Amino acid sequence: MNFISKLAPRWAHKRENAKRELKIENAKLKIVDNIYGYSEAGASTKKNAFKHTWDWLNTPKEDIGDNHDLLTARSRQAFMAGGYGRGAVSMIVESAIGTGLKLKSNINNDILKFSEKERNRIQNEIEHIFNWWSDGTECDIEQQQRFEKLQFQMLITKLVDGEGFVLFQYRKRDKELFETKIKFIDSARCCSWKTDLQNLENGVETDNDGRPIAYWFINDNKTMEQIRIPVRDKYGNRHLLVLIDKERIGQRRGVPLLAPVLEILQQLTKLTSAELMNAVISSMFTAFIKTEKGVDPLNITNGIEKKEGGSGEKKNDISMGLGSGTIYQLEPGQDMIFADPSRPNASSDAFRLAMCKELGSSLHIPAEIIMSKFEASYSASKAALEDFWRMIKRVRDWMAKDFCQPIFEEIIDEAVSKGYVDLPEYFENALKRKAYLAAEWYGMAQPSLDPLKEVKASVLKIENGLSTRSRESREINGSDWKENQIQLDIENQMQKKKEVKNNGNIQPTSSD
Repeated sequence: MNFISKLAPRWAHKRENAKRELKIENAKLKIVDNIYGYSEAGASTKKNAFKHTWDWLNTPKEDIGDNHDLLTARSRQAFMAGGYGRGAVSMIVESAIGTGLKLKSNINNDILKFSEKERNRIQNEIEHIFNWWSDGTECDIEQQQRFEKLQFQMLITKLVDGEGFVLFQYRKRDKELFETKIKFIDSARCCSWKTDLQNLENGVETDNDGRPIAYWFINDNKTMEQIRIPVRDKYGNRHLLVLIDKERIGQRRGVPLLAPVLEILQQLTKLTSAELMNAVISSMFTAFIKTEKGVDPLNITNGIEKKEGGSGEKKNDISMGLGSGTIYQLEPGQDMIFADPSRPNASSDAFRLAMCKELGSSLHIPAEIIMSKFEASYSASKAALEDFWRMIKRVRDWMAKDFCQPIFEEIIDEAVSKGYVDLPEYFENALKRKAYLAAEWYGMAQPSLDPLKEVKASVLKIENGLSTRSRESREINGSDWKENQIQLDIENQMQKKKEVKNNGNIQPTSSD
């Protein structure tokens, strides 16, 4: 208790409270100074790590649309140059498409209400009709590729260019059943430099809702004349099919798969070329002979042109180079010094593996898949395959729904209109048309590291009602369960006939 508190206790009490509040405020300021929010982290404008970053928000047109041609050109070069870029694209295409996605008709009988026998008959007819169109070159406007090869080419185009354009055309040709053909359009032709429509941007024309209604393409490379192709006509018939994955709101053009890793691929290509050149140089054996002036112990006159009279004159175009088993004579006073290439580089494989891991994180492909190198344990290799096939299933599902299914629907439309198949109320009832067109698409099965375990797992799923025989047949080996049953019935009948012929005893065949 000091003197002031005795004379003026109320004033002293207020003074003590004020001092306490001041200490609290000072403590708060010290705490705030030590708090690292976004302004002192990712949003910092003072740290050296962010000095050369681009801190402006761009529109999808500025980030993607205006850079599409450049990204596509570099992506195509990375694919054509081989290496990890081509390997990543090829691995995805080979796994997702393989020998082609196959149609399995699965009409919605809850809507159509057919008997089981009638349902199977209609499904078989639909599959046969589509296979007539897809199994030959009738599907291709250029009459060069079957449908599975067109799938293969379109997926490569989609991954390398970031988008794909499919144009439906109609040609009546002799000895062909269908008029519907498909034609691919190079994405480099899609542009809008010659037009100034309000809703036209990067070759894509939209309505007020942002829905693409037409695309503009260069029709003639000489005159640079453009042509407008509507997505659908006024009756709703499809003219153009556009395959694109969007990553930004308002995005109109696609982004190549390799766009995020183009710089890494370019540097890896340079590294590979340098390592290869170093290995070639290291394999060469070249000897240089140092002599005193006027002495030629091996009688080598490299760089000296002999003249009559025994004297020689130096040539001005003397050149030396490394070679296999090459010997050069140096001039008096000359010496050769080489840098040690230290090749092969012992850490090269480890560095490439690290780079492939970085590539894989951007492309959603494990490093083991990119390098086609499985040296880890069974569990690690299995995990890598499972991780890769999660992405493959997504790509396959996208390819089936965005490419195969719309084309299949156009073919069945033509088949019904020409009377190739009888589907009651197909055009009259939009709901029933949708039910008739229900289908599944399946392709090559996922590779198995232990087939026995995979089959046992499939059997358990079927026995416990977690899957069907048809689905498991497609996933295990890409086959159709119904076709398997038909073939098994044929084989079983043949086997029974053989048993009867041999009086019930099957005679084993002799082996060498």
